[in-house]
Parts: sequence; C-alpha cells; structure tokens
Amino acid sequence: MVRPGGAGRAARGRARRAGEPLVDTLALRPPPVQHGLGALLAAPFLAWVATHGIEWQQSVMPLPRSMTEGASLPAGFDALSPTGLFLVMALSPGVCEELFFRGAVLSGLRRDLPSWKIVVWQAVLFGAVHASIYRFLPTAILGALLALITLRSRSLFPAVILHVAYNGSLVLGEAGPGVWSESGLSRSSCCPSP
Repeated sequence: MVRPGGAGRAARGRARRAGEPLVDTLALRPPPVQHGLGALLAAPFLAWVATHGIEWQQSVMPLPRSMTEGASLPAGFDALSPTGLFLVMALSPGVCEELFFRGAVLSGLRRDLPSWKIVVWQAVLFGAVHASIYRFLPTAILGALLALITLRSRSLFPAVILHVAYNGSLVLGEAGPGVWSESGLSRSSCCPSP
C-alpha cells in the first residue's frame, strides 16, 4: 500500500539521486501543443471504445450480477452535482494517478529500462492497481497508452489531460447517448472509483 506522500518522497529521492530538478523527474514541463490537443481529442474516442469493449466483454466474460445491479454510483455520490462528480471521479483520480504512475513510477523505470518495457510495466501495474479482473484489460491498455504519451511528449500533462477527459466522459455519460442503459451496466462497474 502506498502511503500518502510516498510518491512525492520517492520522486524527490529519484530527482536528488539523478541530480535533476523534481520538475524534470516528474516531466512537469509544458507539452508540445499538438500532444495536449491530441490527448483532449482522443478521450471521447477512447470512451466510446471502452463502452463498446465492455459490451463485448459481457458476451465473453460477463460481469457478476452484483456489479450490474443496484446503485449506479457509490453511496453518497448520487447527491453530487455534475461538477462535483467530475471533480471527484474524473479530475482527482486523473491528476493523482498520473502523478504517481506516469510521474514517480515512470521516472524510476526510465532509469533502468527501455521504453517498451516501461510501457509493459505501466500497463500491468495500472491494470492491477484497479483491482478488478473485469477491468484489468481495458485499464492496462489505458495505462500503456498513457505511458506512451508521456514518453513521446516528454511531459506529464498530455497524459493528465487524456486521463481526466476520458474519466469525465465516462462518468458524465458523454461517451454516447444511453451508454449506461444500453449496456446494462452501472457507472461503478467500469468507471474508476475515487
């Protein structure tokens, strides 16, 4: 289990050992404009692919009834406004997970591994940490894509933009009309919980 502030301490230690500023270790530099724009434009497509991938998964490895029935949001979240839902279920996880995975963890892997191994490790770790066999593959694919974007752009910001926009489009149901009712799934069955 990662302790609060553990990623920050690990990144600071990595930066100190490498003799580089923390901003460089975490890739907190402005991205090329085309990378940020591409990440923003890719999010709705990825949300559409994820939605249809879940529909396909239902025919291959159906979700348990407990994941498809009941409340569509975690307890207490149904009272949140759309802005509140976006902040809690899209912005916060998108920023925090990217700082940890594509910031601190990727910087540690970058020291010893070639890019393709970094992408594989990022996929496996990101899929595993979401703790669901039903979400492992789509989450691992997203983790690999976010790692590729970070490595290619040499900036964390395009991955943050894509992650937040992807989560936001799933959480707010903007991936397409009737996504949740058509698939028979609840938001909590495929969307990240905070």
